[in-house]
Amino acid sequence: MLSQAVRPFKRDWLMRVLFILLCSGLPSLGEGEMAFAGTLEGTVHYLGVPPAPRVMPVTRDQDRCGTEAIIQTLQIHDAHGALRDAVVSVEGLPDMHDAVPLETTERSVLNMRCAFSPRIGTARKGQDIEIRNEDPILHNTHIKYGKRTFLNVAQVPGGKPIVKRLKWSGLHDIRCDKHVFMEGSIHVFSHPFYAQTTQTGTFHITGIPAGKHPIHVWHETLGVLEQVVTIPENGTVRVDFAYP
Repeated sequence: MLSQAVRPFKRDWLMRVLFILLCSGLPSLGEGEMAFAGTLEGTVHYLGVPPAPRVMPVTRDQDRCGTEAIIQTLQIHDAHGALRDAVVSVEGLPDMHDAVPLETTERSVLNMRCAFSPRIGTARKGQDIEIRNEDPILHNTHIKYGKRTFLNVAQVPGGKPIVKRLKWSGLHDIRCDKHVFMEGSIHVFSHPFYAQTTQTGTFHITGIPAGKHPIHVWHETLGVLEQVVTIPENGTVRVDFAYP
C-alpha cells in the first residue's frame, strides 16, 4: 500500500521539476523577460572609404521625383566608419511566435518623397505592417518574400492605408513597380532578439537565452558577418563587427 501511494506522488514531483526546467529557458509571458538571460551590445563598422552612391535615372513623375535618384546604401556616421541600418540578430533559436508577446505597435512603410521610409526595417512575425502613400502621385508598393508576393497594391494620393499581418519570417523585399528606383527591405523575425544599428553604429539586444549563439549582421550591400558569442546569465557581453 505504501509503494502504491508513493508512485503517483513521485510521478507528480518529476513532472513539476520537468516543467520548471523547460520554463527556465522560455520567456515569461507575464513580464516578457527570460530566465537566465543576458544582454548583447556592440557596434558595427565599415573599414575603408565608402563607395559613391548609386545614381538611377527617373523617367516618370519627374515633376515630383526629379530626374535622378541618388541611392546611398552605406550610411557612415563618422571617421571610424560607424555603420547605420545594419541588422543584428541571434540565430539558431526556435520559433517563439507563440511564446513571446508581440509589440502592440505596428510597423509602417511610407511612400514619401519618392522613396520608402524607412528604407530598412525590422519586425516580428505576426505584427501588422501599415503601408501609406504620403506623395501626391500614384505608387505601387510590391513586397516579396523570395519569389512569393506578400503584398502588391496600388495606392492613390490620399488613399486609405493598407494594413496586413506579417506571416513569414525572413527578408522581405520592397519595390515600387511604378518607380523602379524605389527600393527597401524589412526583416521579419520569429523571436524578439534582433536590433538595427543606430546612426552611431551601435546595437543593444536584451533578454537573450544564456549560452552560445551565432550572431548575424546583415547589410543590404555588404552581406553577412557572423560570430559565435557566449551570452552570460544575467550579464552583458560586448561584441564589435567590422566589414572590411
